[in-house]
Amino acid sequence: MAQALDEIDEMRLENFEAETDGLRKRNRKKDLQARMLEGPRDPWRSSRHGPMREVMLTAHRDWFDGDIESFLGAEENERVEQFPSCAVSWLKYHFGADVIHPKADLDEAAYHVHAVIMPRATVRHMRKGKLLSERRMLQPSVHPMIANYEAAQTNVGEWFSSIGLVRGERRKEAWRNAVLAGETPEPKVQHKRTRKWREEQDQKRAGELAGLQSERKQVARQTAVAEEREREADEVLSSVDAVVDGRIDPEEIETSASDADAATQTTTPGRMQRARTAFRRAFGAMRKDAAVRERARLEKAFSAALGGVSKALGLLGKAERLLPRDAAERLSQLRTAAQEGLDRSTLDFAREAVAQDRPTPARTPSGAPKSDPRED
Repeated sequence: MAQALDEIDEMRLENFEAETDGLRKRNRKKDLQARMLEGPRDPWRSSRHGPMREVMLTAHRDWFDGDIESFLGAEENERVEQFPSCAVSWLKYHFGADVIHPKADLDEAAYHVHAVIMPRATVRHMRKGKLLSERRMLQPSVHPMIANYEAAQTNVGEWFSSIGLVRGERRKEAWRNAVLAGETPEPKVQHKRTRKWREEQDQKRAGELAGLQSERKQVARQTAVAEEREREADEVLSSVDAVVDGRIDPEEIETSASDADAATQTTTPGRMQRARTAFRRAFGAMRKDAAVRERARLEKAFSAALGGVSKALGLLGKAERLLPRDAAERLSQLRTAAQEGLDRSTLDFAREAVAQDRPTPARTPSGAPKSDPRED
C-alpha cells in the first residue's frame, strides 16, 4: 500500500504540472495564477465510495467442507487449492496491473481472497480535435466489473463453474421483477461494509478471548482450593494412621496442634485450623467413649468384688457365734478391720469417679504468657 500511496502523490504532481503547462500555452494567466494558488489536486473525482475498490471472492463453507478427497483422508483439501488459483486468474484477466495487495485468508468461516483494485485511467482533455491536457486519474468505472456489480457476479459464476461453483441467488433481479409486476418485493439484504464487519469480528474474538482467560483463572482458583483441601486431608489422615499404628499418642497430637496453632496463627489458613480442631474433637470423643466404657467395666467388676467380700464378712459373723470366746474376739477384730478397709476402698473408688466427671482445664500452649496469681 505504501507504493500505491507514492504513486498517487506522483499522479498529483504530474497532473498539476500538465494543467499549468496547458494554461500557460493558452496564455490563461488568471486561470494559471488561480491554479498555482490552489496547488495539486487528488487524482479522482469525489464520491461516496472513494477512488479505490476492495474485491472479496469467496464461496460457502459447505462447498469447501464437501471436498471428497479430504473426506477420503487426503492431507490437502483440493478445493482450497483450486479456489485461490481460479480467483487470481479472474482478477488478472479483468483488472490486470490494477490489482494490488492480494491476500488469501483462512481465519474466518470460509476461505476467501481479498484484493484492492487501483483503477488507473488516463483522461484526455480535447477541444476541436486538439489535445489540451492529459491527466492520470483513478476512475473505478473504467472497469466493467466495477461499473456493473450484477454483471460481475454473473461473470464470476461462469468463471468459477470450472471448479464446480455456481452463481448465487439473483436477489436484485428478483426485486426489480417484483416491483415491475406490482408485487411487494422481499426486503433487500443489507450488506455490511468490510471495515464494519472486520471490527465486529475483532470485537467477537476479543470477547471470546476474555471469556477464555476468565475461565482459565477460575479453573486455576478451583484447582488451588482442591489441592489445599487434598493437602489438609492427607495431613489429617497421616495423623490418624500414626495414632492407629501406635507411633503417636493422641495427647501429643492435641498438645502439638495447639502449639502449632499458636505459633502460626497469622499464617495458617482457617481451613487448616478447623481441620485440626475437628481432629482433636474426634479423638476427644473417642477418648471419652473409651473412658465411659472402661469406667462401666470397672464399676461392674468392683461391684462384683464388693458383693463377694460382703458375703464373706457375713459368713465370718456367723462363724463367731460358733467359736470359743477368745477365738471369736480375734475373728471379730479381723472382720472389723476388713470392713473398714472395704469402706475405704469404696470411698476411694467413688472419689475417683467424681474426679473423672469434672471438666479438664484447658491446656496453655507452650510459649503463651502465664497469668500471675498475684494479679488476682
